[in-house]
Amino acid sequence: MTGGGQNGGPPGVSGACPDSTSAVTARRIRRLTLPEIDSTLSTLSIDTTHAALQLPADDLVRNFPNNSDRLWVSPAFATQYQTLIQGLAPTASTNAQVVGCTTADDACATQFINTFVRKAWRRPLAADEVSSLMALFTTGKTGGTFADGIELVVEAALQAPEFLYHSELGGDAQPTNTVQLSSHELAEELAFTATGGLPDDELLSLADGDSLSQPDVREAQLRRLLLKGGRDQMGRFVFSWLGITPRLDLAQKTASVYPTFNEDIRKAMKKETQAFIGAALFDGDGTLSSLLTSPFTYADSTLVQYYGLTAPDAKPGVFAKVSVDAKQRGGILTQGSLLSAFAQQDESAPVRRGHMVRSQMLCQDMPPPPPELKITNPAVDTSHTTRDRFGAHSKDPVCWNCHSLMDPIGFGFENFDGAGNWRTTENNLPVDASGTLTGSGDVDGDFNGVPELAAKLAQSSAVRACLATNVFRFTIGRLETDSDKCLLKDVTTAYTADRPVTDLLVAYVRSNEFLIRKVEQGQ
Repeated sequence: MTGGGQNGGPPGVSGACPDSTSAVTARRIRRLTLPEIDSTLSTLSIDTTHAALQLPADDLVRNFPNNSDRLWVSPAFATQYQTLIQGLAPTASTNAQVVGCTTADDACATQFINTFVRKAWRRPLAADEVSSLMALFTTGKTGGTFADGIELVVEAALQAPEFLYHSELGGDAQPTNTVQLSSHELAEELAFTATGGLPDDELLSLADGDSLSQPDVREAQLRRLLLKGGRDQMGRFVFSWLGITPRLDLAQKTASVYPTFNEDIRKAMKKETQAFIGAALFDGDGTLSSLLTSPFTYADSTLVQYYGLTAPDAKPGVFAKVSVDAKQRGGILTQGSLLSAFAQQDESAPVRRGHMVRSQMLCQDMPPPPPELKITNPAVDTSHTTRDRFGAHSKDPVCWNCHSLMDPIGFGFENFDGAGNWRTTENNLPVDASGTLTGSGDVDGDFNGVPELAAKLAQSSAVRACLATNVFRFTIGRLETDSDKCLLKDVTTAYTADRPVTDLLVAYVRSNEFLIRKVEQGQ
């Protein structure tokens, strides 16, 4: 098995921190993210048009959309979500894949409720819940049809809190003021962590027992689910971690400067990076180094032509593995999606690119500029390179205090223009892509070009620690606090350069923080 963390077991955690009965995460319910709603509706055969992604956007916290403190239902969200479900329910009520039986009687309706709603709510239904939904079905079919009754049940089930929220309430509070998540809550957390969607039949069957409270069982299920549907989910993680989303979607390019960049190229870049992440993390050793330095990408004929790659068998719309010149490209930092996202409309952006490495990969927050400082980019001058123009920062001590941490990294990206294409000259002048990495701890020093920078970052313990922190945010659904230091240290210490990235997910899923919730005063 590759890419799944079979390198001597996961890093960390099985009660390694001193108090195995403690918890930091409060008991809570948190709304599904838009991608989770979209995935769930698709799995239920309700909608495959991705209509849920048009709802009011989730707030991003450190680039992640799943932070429990910000996943509320605003009036606008509630109105649009109700309209969405009411629009989908009539078609769903006549869809044999949704209904699951054809006798069009009360027995069929009961079967539908016990299968469809159970799957939608991620747990078995109580007798009174079945009775209430059957009463709603009867109301709908009275004076109408069987489908009318099913339609009302679909509307009710998909607008219920049981569908729209992750439940992390657990059972009865213990003397330690903690609760353990129920087996079905754990199944839900595992499934959405690994795949971004619903628990499958095997996981639901396990949840009917109590074995998911055991770390080894949770690990085994996570690894199974990652191999089943983890590629897209890990793609969502990496896009968020590095801040590619939503910057790529919002990136605008000046047509006169980048005439070949268009909406089709933007979509192709996104598909390229999604496919590359899946291959880097699941088809090989799955390490951070594979993500940052693998000498291949995935492209169709359109993107091959755009980048100027050699792939004579490439076809339109078919994204296949393509080798790249390792001196130019290789790894996610040389992907057009990231390079275009961290660029200006009409030029590259060494400051943005350097800031991305500093903040997203090293987890070093940059101080805001002084309030009295008026920020303007150096004026475009076709007689100079971008590096020459931005080099003015070094002459202003007020600017250089911060820019010294970003610009020397960002200059290393200058072989790539603002639309992700390789270049050796700019304005008929040679491009200088030499850079310097500082403040990384163990891999500081000079480099030339992104491949050399990526090779440094791939071996950096600071980058691995930052990655571990971001996987925590992604898995637990909140920002880290001082109370998480023990868990983060335990995971980070064990996460060596030869371990797959997915081992970090395993470590958190095995931890007490995944299993236990804190009961706060008044809960």
